[in-house]
Amino acid sequence: MLLPAIPVLAVLALGPEAPPPTPATVSVQKAVTPRLLLHRPDPQDDRCDIAVEAEGLPAIARDGSLVAIFIEETYAGADESGPIAVEWRRPDGTRARILELADQATLLGHNLSIPAERCAEAAQTAERAIARINAILARYRALAELPVETISSPGSGQREVEMPVDPHQRPVEVVYRNGRFVGRVRGVKLLQSDPYPTWRGDPPDMTLDRTDPAITALHYDPQTRIAVAALSYESMSCMSDPSIHPELVSLAPALVSEAHARAHLLHRDDSWESTD
Repeated sequence: MLLPAIPVLAVLALGPEAPPPTPATVSVQKAVTPRLLLHRPDPQDDRCDIAVEAEGLPAIARDGSLVAIFIEETYAGADESGPIAVEWRRPDGTRARILELADQATLLGHNLSIPAERCAEAAQTAERAIARINAILARYRALAELPVETISSPGSGQREVEMPVDPHQRPVEVVYRNGRFVGRVRGVKLLQSDPYPTWRGDPPDMTLDRTDPAITALHYDPQTRIAVAALSYESMSCMSDPSIHPELVSLAPALVSEAHARAHLLHRDDSWESTD
């Protein structure tokens, strides 16, 4: 699973010394109580379309001992989805326990017409599991999203976010390259570079998925700096894996502080001129 994280700090030469980033006012995210919500099917609809929504997940136990993660698998090239579950992991990334709510493909009959009695039974089964899980999550706090650039459309084949030509206007980004989790200000600072070789997928000649997954989101706990990276192995192939695979990572203090200092530089559009 996770290897010991050894923060690596470095400053890359970029001609004249870059001025320090302008301190940013970090917006405080509204506290959300971690919980699951069950959406029952419309009684007037023939489909047994039961949905489970997660709020405030991933989340961490108040003592920092476990991280709760919502799992919802999706199968490439199929109309149904896989298991819906909540998984608890230790800070080192190993699994402590998992509670499965249902298997969408067989139990919930996702988007399929099934007898009303079976649909009601499936909803009750999921409802009981959700009640058990929510009782546990009441003792957890939600992780906050770290203000960093990530790959928002992994299925497009995008490997890097476009950055401003002016290096002083670049936010912090996180990427996964050659078996390492990397946090950086591109061309300016290397904030973290730690080995996580188990995140690598199959070699390109053996899979339709990405070998190096794209990081699509990063949520962290300010108290412990334990984070959950959302990994996507989806490629431009319609048969690649569309699921999100969460993995735990320990963040370097320099990465967290620099991300907040440069939070005002984040952009979510295509108006920048590419650095490639």
